[in-house]
Amino acid sequence: MKSRILVTVIVLCVVAPGMSSANELGLGFKIGEPTGVGAKIWKSPGNSVNLALAYSTGANDQVTLLGDYVFYKYNLFNPEHENIEIPLYYGIGVMVRMGEKGDVGARIPVGVDFLFADPAFDISFEVAPTLYVIPETDFGVYGGLGIYYTF
Repeated sequence: MKSRILVTVIVLCVVAPGMSSANELGLGFKIGEPTGVGAKIWKSPGNSVNLALAYSTGANDQVTLLGDYVFYKYNLFNPEHENIEIPLYYGIGVMVRMGEKGDVGARIPVGVDFLFADPAFDISFEVAPTLYVIPETDFGVYGGLGIYYTF
């Protein structure tokens, strides 16, 4: 019971600051480890809250929750086409794997995002080193491809 309360508090501390005054919402999916559905809640062009409900097919098949607060760095790549921007991004977040052996970890997602203006969608490639702290200390690296349509 105490671990569930702790998990809830950790997720709220990471995700709640980004939930107010969202400008746009992107919905889509992530393919990789883990694979599932996701949402990007854009706070501004410079940051977003990224959430996912996914399934991890590692050593222990588990339902996984991801919550990240992400910052975007523009103008590193200057594409020839005016319909696309390609920022790098980085952030901090949590990963909660639920199942027989549930655990909680801190993630540091780093990636590149291809933002298309018309239609409004994005494709991202990400790597996320994760340090597990509950129930024991462990380390993992996750990542994959994300595709989101922005409303």
